[in-house]
Amino acid sequence: MRETRAKLIIENLVFPSVLAGKPMVILGVAASSAGAIKSLEQLRCVLSHIGAIVLPGPVSVASVDNVFGSDGLCGDPTIEKRLRELVRILMDYIDP
Repeated sequence: MRETRAKLIIENLVFPSVLAGKPMVILGVAASSAGAIKSLEQLRCVLSHIGAIVLPGPVSVASVDNVFGSDGLCGDPTIEKRLRELVRILMDYIDP
């Protein structure tokens, strides 16, 4: 149900979408061990449909409660590296 609401919100921002032509990276978090892979696939489709430029390298963080501490810091070096890479991809696109 949440995915449907998010899809409707994104698709109905305005027409043409304010996100059209904008570069975007996508990140999903989930409490489950499966992560947010399916949600990210759907989000990529919706964003592409409205004309956003979806950059490669989506990140899905599974078991998010075990990855981030109460201080908000990432306790998993692999996930932290992937998140930093995601930001680098966006920054390289914006300011080559």
